[in-house]
Amino acid sequence: MYVKKIKTENKNILIIDFSPIWVRFIFNALKTHISDNNQIKQFNQTESEYTYNFHEFADIVIFNTISEICKMKNKFRDTDSNIEIVIAFDTKYTETHKYWRHELWSGYKHGRRRNAKFDWNIANEYQNHLKHILDEYSGWTVISVPGAEGDDVIFTLTSYFSNLPQKPDIIISSCDHDVTQCLVFENCKFWETKSAVKNKNDSFVTNLNTDDIESIRFNHVVFGDRGDYIQHIKSWSRFSDKFKKLINDNSADVTKATKFKNFDELRAYPFRHELNERIYQKYGFYAYSHPQFGVKTLSKLMQDGNSIDDILSENPIYKLNYELNKKLVLRENVPDKIQNDIIENYLNANTNRNIAKLIEYFTNIGAFELIGMVGLM
Repeated sequence: MYVKKIKTENKNILIIDFSPIWVRFIFNALKTHISDNNQIKQFNQTESEYTYNFHEFADIVIFNTISEICKMKNKFRDTDSNIEIVIAFDTKYTETHKYWRHELWSGYKHGRRRNAKFDWNIANEYQNHLKHILDEYSGWTVISVPGAEGDDVIFTLTSYFSNLPQKPDIIISSCDHDVTQCLVFENCKFWETKSAVKNKNDSFVTNLNTDDIESIRFNHVVFGDRGDYIQHIKSWSRFSDKFKKLINDNSADVTKATKFKNFDELRAYPFRHELNERIYQKYGFYAYSHPQFGVKTLSKLMQDGNSIDDILSENPIYKLNYELNKKLVLRENVPDKIQNDIIENYLNANTNRNIAKLIEYFTNIGAFELIGMVGLM
């Protein structure tokens, strides 16, 4: 059982989602690098080799990322000189160290395509080193928990802070609309920032009442999240015509290929993405079709007197997808162990500053402009 506290009394909180800032400035720097150094190549151009060397523009990515965090800190420090900075990192993702959502949905983030113009592994090495430097020397609270993403950190800490006796004011800085769920807490504000794909002005999200937030949550569960490859509730619910014909014409071969005993087992299989890929690899077509409906169609169905239960009753897979999506996207469903690890990480985080080490790091990576910003961190 944790003692309910923040590390320094009477502080309000600015929680910064790190990953969107990092990715945005990677793409900005890459665009400039391509324009300025169009003939500079790391390797000869072939399909298996990268075109640009991340080392050559890493310093500007780091410079812009830290500058952005300092800018946000100073913006909100103008009205609150005692604000505490918390930076939420995604944990390092590998095939052996996945996010907790992968245990529920094997296709999670499967459809996300990284830019292949440079080696993302090198970018991740820089990010992990920067995370270490900020954690050890910046004085900011850096949170990274195995299996957790930045929004898990935001969900957990917002709930934790909001249940403290002193109820500090919380500002969440992110471009991820998932965090609008946190606005159910009266002491929470959402500062929506630019993303790698949406170049809009930073601003507070306002004029959302409780009903609006519940509507956002409901739509998120029903329609999923294309960016994270969380499926619409109608996705993976019907077999394709080619697959049904294959089952009828050659059921023994299909049973052998899919490792399922019967049609009902195929319907109930939760990791349908894996089955779909397995069928495609063997037969050249997919097992499932993807009938879907949009927001307007759903709204009309609901206005015509249909409840969500009526819609879910049409197909058992709709219900399966609906229940799965609730676990994947709703803030209250972050596993207890992940939440406990995040809170423990926060309470035990290092907040000591070491200016000499910061200057040494910025010098070593060639980000000399940041040396002058150390005092603002």
